[in-house]
Amino acid sequence: MKHSFIILIVAFFSSMSNSCKKTSTIAPDNPFGLPNATQSGANIFACRVNDSNWIVEDSIFKTLGTSFSRSNNRNTLWILASGAANRTFDLISFTIFDKIKTGSSYRLNDTTKALANTFRILANCGQTVGYGGSQSNNANDGNITITRYSGNYFVPSCCTYGSYDPNAIISGTFNFIIAIPNCDTIKVTNGRFDINYSQY
Repeated sequence: MKHSFIILIVAFFSSMSNSCKKTSTIAPDNPFGLPNATQSGANIFACRVNDSNWIVEDSIFKTLGTSFSRSNNRNTLWILASGAANRTFDLISFTIFDKIKTGSSYRLNDTTKALANTFRILANCGQTVGYGGSQSNNANDGNITITRYSGNYFVPSCCTYGSYDPNAIISGTFNFIIAIPNCDTIKVTNGRFDINYSQY
């Protein structure tokens, strides 16, 4: 009887341990295996391109980058993501020509305010723009939404340029369409980025 009681206690605590593990796991926000759309500076950039995953990892072969205008008001955002594993595109970039703030959404049908661009080194169709069959195209329409924008830019009184807050984070979601002449229409969906831009 004593032996059975010990087994029951061990089984109970084992069950509790497994239960705790299950509740600490964050459920995916998509059924495709993309990283979740976080707002913690996780340095992710991912989307679906014509129903295939396009995921950038921050490593020596796959890079993320952000750059703001050098003025203290930081009214221009540029995000570059390159080197996704399936090579559908070699590069996706965003530019926003407006004051950045949490909750802002930018329509991509007016390139004077915001644009999304894709670049391929070896394009298999459509008009090429440079050596080796490279191709660059802007989105015809779509949206970029900023879900978090935090951190400050400090310029010491002695200097022209400064540095970013170590917890400077920009996160958001995106989707867009690119119609390439004499080629397929590219549909980018389920886009998400979460970047600690003080690191770049």
